[in-house]
Amino acid sequence: MDINALLDEADACHDDDPARGAALLRQIDGAALGADRQPLYGFLINHVLGEKLGDWAEASQRQASLVQGLAAPPPVLLRHAAVAARLAGDHAASAGQAAALALAVKVTPAQAMELVMLACAALQAPGLPA
Repeated sequence: MDINALLDEADACHDDDPARGAALLRQIDGAALGADRQPLYGFLINHVLGEKLGDWAEASQRQASLVQGLAAPPPVLLRHAAVAARLAGDHAASAGQAAALALAVKVTPAQAMELVMLACAALQAPGLPA
């Protein structure tokens, strides 16, 4: 199965079978995906590995590898990387990714970090008691 088919399969099954979705995602080199597919991959890494399976350390490592493998990572991938790092407890890496995000979209670092924190809250909210 090629990486695009793996990504499609992970996207299709991740809510019903997060462990299978994670196994599929682990077979994908995100930097080898087309630029149009990388945002979905980045989202699924955070959603499946981090949010559903609670492995923010692995999500952060995979996001960092993806961003580092790209000459000019798009803002959405910088945000995903900053969020995963923050939720993995690596505040320095998160701040670095947020700073890169701020430069990419021409906002202040504080504004970029606000976006990161909002995304963190959105990923944590489903697991919190009402």
